[in-house]
Amino acid sequence: MPRAQVVPLSTPPSSYAAAVEWYLTGAGIAKSSARIYRISLTEWGDGRRRTGADRTRPPGPDALF
Repeated sequence: MPRAQVVPLSTPPSSYAAAVEWYLTGAGIAKSSARIYRISLTEWGDGRRRTGADRTRPPGPDALF
């Protein structure tokens, strides 16, 4: 089975999304698989979505969530 090509970084990626793209480009996987990994890694990398930090609390008794 072919292994992923390891390429040293000359400069750090400018963002998490850029790092994901760089990783998937060198991973040597099918485009369909790369798409799924891209979605997963992007969702995982956005901590606001995991923690709900971007949500505002509803008023009243529903504020406890």
